[in-house]
Amino acid sequence: MKVISLVFVLLLLAPLSFSAETRSECYAECQAEYDSAVAAAQAMAAAGKYTESVTYGGTCPRTSSYGGSGPYANLAKCVAVQQICIDGGNSDCSSVLQSCCLEEAILAWSNTKENCESNCDYNFPEEEDEGPYPGGYDDYLGDDACPTSCINGKIYKMVYVGDGICEVHDFSPIETCSNGCIPDNPHAGCRAEAEDLCSDFYERFDKESCYGNTHYYDCYCDPSNGEPRCELEDCSDGCDSAGLRCKEDACSGTSCQDRCESPGNDFERIQRNGACNPTTGECTYTEEIICTAGCSMVGGKPSCNEDCDNGLDDDLDGLVDCADTACSSSLYCTCEKIASSAGPIGGKSMVILIGGYSFPDTTFFYNYKNRDEEVKSDANRIANALRTTSPFNEMNFEIYATRLPEGVFTGPWRSDLLSKCSSAGGDFTLFLNYKDSTSLSRSKLYSMSATVYWGAGNPSKEGLELTVLHEMGHGFGGLWDEYTIAEEIGLGTGTLAVVRDSAFSKRANCAIAPDTKSCDAYFSKFGVSYDCVKGCSAGAWYRPSEESIMNNVYSSSQFNEVSKKILRDRINAFAHPPLPRTFQSWDKWVPGKSPEPLR
Repeated sequence: MKVISLVFVLLLLAPLSFSAETRSECYAECQAEYDSAVAAAQAMAAAGKYTESVTYGGTCPRTSSYGGSGPYANLAKCVAVQQICIDGGNSDCSSVLQSCCLEEAILAWSNTKENCESNCDYNFPEEEDEGPYPGGYDDYLGDDACPTSCINGKIYKMVYVGDGICEVHDFSPIETCSNGCIPDNPHAGCRAEAEDLCSDFYERFDKESCYGNTHYYDCYCDPSNGEPRCELEDCSDGCDSAGLRCKEDACSGTSCQDRCESPGNDFERIQRNGACNPTTGECTYTEEIICTAGCSMVGGKPSCNEDCDNGLDDDLDGLVDCADTACSSSLYCTCEKIASSAGPIGGKSMVILIGGYSFPDTTFFYNYKNRDEEVKSDANRIANALRTTSPFNEMNFEIYATRLPEGVFTGPWRSDLLSKCSSAGGDFTLFLNYKDSTSLSRSKLYSMSATVYWGAGNPSKEGLELTVLHEMGHGFGGLWDEYTIAEEIGLGTGTLAVVRDSAFSKRANCAIAPDTKSCDAYFSKFGVSYDCVKGCSAGAWYRPSEESIMNNVYSSSQFNEVSKKILRDRINAFAHPPLPRTFQSWDKWVPGKSPEPLR
């Protein structure tokens, strides 16, 4: 790293010479030189040839304080102006540097032209006032004819060397101007009062900045000319992104420790064996482990969280799935009470167990937590449906939710469910399948259970609550489908009549009757409103309403009055079971005090 100081070098004035023989010719030469120089400066700016430099020796001209022009650059000013443009968020600031340098060039040559014309006045005095040197510089051999020059706040005497040329030979200043110089031609002088050239310095320049490969720092204003003085530092790797300092080593302070990293979805990954990329300063890792249930830092080291239903020891603690305490709250490992309700019938609460048993595979966005939440969400939907649908809203119920292994429906599924919910028991079990939609929905009356299938292609599960109510009508209430299915499954009307009559003692919601008169005779026994509509499980039978939830869950969300009567009787029988039989000796029986034996 190289550090240098930015200083202004003392420069010889360009010689002043003339070839003209008259003042007008002399003026013309001054103008021609100015026009040529300005045209050249404009061409340089248009071509973008004004450049930056680490010293003031670049191509950007500086206006000298004595009116001449020097070859060293007013770099700090123009580069700072360019940086102000960049800081302002402008996309093209290269033209700002060119414009600034062009402005400096024109100002320099304007001062040179004025100096040239002043020398013309001395060299070619008018006839009415020939001045002190009628013969011009060549006729005067003294030094008083040459102008004085002010450079960096110091006045120097110039010596006439002939042929109209004045040069500074003695670099010992004849005067030092504490308040700066007045660059009046032909003679410079000191200012009587100091001019505040630094009043807007920090509006024009930054105390610290970095351009190209140079760091400018500890900048301050030179009160003699209002220009910046800065310490410079070479930046071998260029400037930092903020444009303030040299770019540091890209990997300085970077430690590529093993870590948990998320690629932007529910999966996370462990990254190990990292090394810093010296070009980008970013860590690259040679080993990655996918964590399907997320990643955590344990003892300063990354570890996969246990995925509770994948059959693997993800966190490497020797315990798999439900054996790991991390899974104690997952529905895959426990049974959770989701909802309860108290109805006016009172009595015993029906315990409803809901078990999900077949789900889509684990993906970036779907794991055991999502499966748990899906079952809980549907359990709440079912609870709300029971609370708002008569007559189920009249009973007491509790709903528990759990999850079973994949494909458990084909094995001892109910015993597995009851083992997880042993503290709750189970009066009614309901299975929800979230993946396989190939099987038909059906009731299992002998176990008071119902199975509901839902395909993965229908994630909204439209009508789930109504389908569950329909299946509970079968599984708990013993209700028949109020649409025609007997012939479709190959059973005759007579066969089903025997089955239904035997199982439910003619309390079914279908009237097995040859005509409407027989239908009226059957449904009138329920003591509720009804219609006789042809088609109820068998095409020849009658149902008690045109539409109901036992007919079409999408056309009606309610049970008809006959079905409500049947369900309500079943709920009362369930909630208030008969007392167990008791037997006492006749000699101890007291009428009105002890119950009679149940018959």
